[in-house]
Amino acid sequence: MKTVPNQIQSKSDSILWSFSKAMLLALLFSAAVFLICALLLTYTEFNENIISPISFVITIICSFFVGLKTSSKASKTGIIWGILSAAAYI
Repeated sequence: MKTVPNQIQSKSDSILWSFSKAMLLALLFSAAVFLICALLLTYTEFNENIISPISFVITIICSFFVGLKTSSKASKTGIIWGILSAAAYI
């Protein structure tokens, strides 16, 4: 059985750790924004037609954030890691 050198293994762990942290932050941010929208809809005369654009914008912002944070830890394959992590968020 082949063993993975420590440098490659720690780099992979670093990318996965960065992805996990970015995903958690993005999900928490999304939940907070949607909770605020839900409170506004419940207790004010907030227009319900704004929910779809808000959802779209939050998804774009958070997927960009997750992709950016994950790709910053990868050296040569940063664009691939960024695209994959943004797709995972979506």
